[in-house]
Amino acid sequence: MTDSAAVKAVVFDVGGVLAHPPGGPMAPPKDFFGPSDADTDHPWHRLERGEITLTDLFREAMSGKLPGGMPMPPMPAGMPMPPGMAGMPMPGMPMPGMSGAGTAGGFPGPFPGSTSVGMPPLPPPGAELPPGMPLPPPFTLDRGYVALAERLARAGVPLALCTNAVKELEPLWWDLYPWADLFPVIVRSFEVGARKPDPAPYLAVLELLGTSAAETLFVDDSDTNLAAAAELGFATALVRGSLEEVSARVWEIVGLTDPGAAAVAAEATPGAAVSEAAEPQPTTIGASAEPSQADDVLHAVREFAATISGRSAAIEAEGRIPDDVVEGLRATGLLGALFPVALGGPGMTPYQLVTAIAELAYADASVAWCAAIGIDAGLCAMHWTDEQVRTLFPASDLLVAAVLPPLGRGRRVAGGYRVSGRWPMASGVQAADKVLCGILAEDPTPAWRVAVLSAADLRVLDTWHTTGLRGTGSHDIEAYDVFVPREHTFEFTAAPLRTDPLYATTDHLVAKMAGVALGIGRAALDATRELLSTKTDSVTRQRVGRNPRVQAEFAHAETLVGAAGAYVRTTLEDSWRALTSGGTPEKGPGALARRYAFRACREAVQTLYDLAGSHAVYSDRTPLDRQLRDIVTACQHVAVQDRMLETVGDLRLGGEPFSPFL
Repeated sequence: MTDSAAVKAVVFDVGGVLAHPPGGPMAPPKDFFGPSDADTDHPWHRLERGEITLTDLFREAMSGKLPGGMPMPPMPAGMPMPPGMAGMPMPGMPMPGMSGAGTAGGFPGPFPGSTSVGMPPLPPPGAELPPGMPLPPPFTLDRGYVALAERLARAGVPLALCTNAVKELEPLWWDLYPWADLFPVIVRSFEVGARKPDPAPYLAVLELLGTSAAETLFVDDSDTNLAAAAELGFATALVRGSLEEVSARVWEIVGLTDPGAAAVAAEATPGAAVSEAAEPQPTTIGASAEPSQADDVLHAVREFAATISGRSAAIEAEGRIPDDVVEGLRATGLLGALFPVALGGPGMTPYQLVTAIAELAYADASVAWCAAIGIDAGLCAMHWTDEQVRTLFPASDLLVAAVLPPLGRGRRVAGGYRVSGRWPMASGVQAADKVLCGILAEDPTPAWRVAVLSAADLRVLDTWHTTGLRGTGSHDIEAYDVFVPREHTFEFTAAPLRTDPLYATTDHLVAKMAGVALGIGRAALDATRELLSTKTDSVTRQRVGRNPRVQAEFAHAETLVGAAGAYVRTTLEDSWRALTSGGTPEKGPGALARRYAFRACREAVQTLYDLAGSHAVYSDRTPLDRQLRDIVTACQHVAVQDRMLETVGDLRLGGEPFSPFL
């Protein structure tokens, strides 16, 4: 038995522990992957070692043999083929209208995209995966085990990943979570040319961690892999049984107390796992392994969201965010997210902001929407000096409402403006401390400025009687001849005063809105999964979830939400990486990703609503009715309208479009 007091680091497997591969019709038969108790010459093992490519595997499969002379197992229904191979008769997959599978005479005409009848030219051996090849459905993140890893990191325990992986299929799990932030050491089988249970991956992990086997705990769901680890001297923890039991063993071995033991049971609740966009995000590992303030805010948001998840119906009925919910939101620290660190901001990246809003939207879309708007005080910080910010925002937890289009008038007077106007859709205004109102300032050169008013200076008009997002209380507001000092305004389209990467582009400041769509999409997926697991067909009396059409439509909805989340994350992280390395990010991708997130999630929720059948119309039985109304309403926001396609298209084709949302 390894001395638990000596364990300094923990290594996690991915598949079956931190993430789970798709099941159902898309799951290949077990023999497709070869023996699990050894590293052999089986083609899948060679693929994971990086000796062959996925294209090689498909190429050899055309003749009914896999690389290495192994017999081709039956291909699972729905397994995607590379472009040009789609529709090709594969061994074990009879094609419609064919007397047998795998016979050239049975092929029904040209390949898709081919101009001639017959087989297309095959990629040469060793070729990379053809561009645009579709991939199977993504893995599902295991929220409970990821949370365990996050708690270990916060406790100062160095972490690593060690996984048998296929290079071309890595996006299926890599895009679910910012793994590199949580796991400074990542060892993939195709990089080291060996796969577990071969000793090489284990030794590579130790070398990179700088620990001995006796100082390292290996967490895996495979008895064979753990036996190999134990033979090398690792402490081991088998992922089998309840999350609580496995977590308790891990913390016992590392010799520390689990700070989140009380929450483990909740994290292990079936159906709690959510993918990419709804996951609370990254614990950034530094030299001291101390959590950052941004991590603290994300953790607080996650805990706060859990307290409001059952209140959506009441919030919608009240037509505004209740006072206690507003106070809970203040306590998370999220409202100061767009302030510079020197002024109390937590130093969050744009994608972390999306993550926080998505977590709130998973619980309640109206609260998330008001939070996304409520942090817009940071727009002032973008254009003001520290002194100006401190004057109007002495605390970073003030809630703002904001209507930025210049719908009001700013009559120039000594020292400032006399502001009058009417602005629609002031989300959260009944709870707001300050309100940002767009005005046309009557300066010598008229300018679009934003004036910051006290909420008490505005009259709220009862206008918010809407399809969805009813709990936001986004009423119209009016002001008449309110004096606003010039230093309490800023020119909206002016270059930012600050040079921080966060303020380099307005796209970073509106990106957070995508979290609303992504959170609604994830919540609808989980609500539908729960409903379909018990619902029976009134005619066949069979469980609806066993219907192949229902399964395919559900998977399609999950694909839409997952793709939207990956698109948003990639564009924001690319932009952030460019800025923090001194570069200039491309304009447009963020706007396109944001618009796509809303449109894709709307399609996904509509699909799920249809799958639920008549159950979906009962608001007391399922949240799908409210979720559909919320996402339909959210899609009307100006920053996610189809006009963004025109704007970015104009930019790409040589134009110079004006938009504050690029």
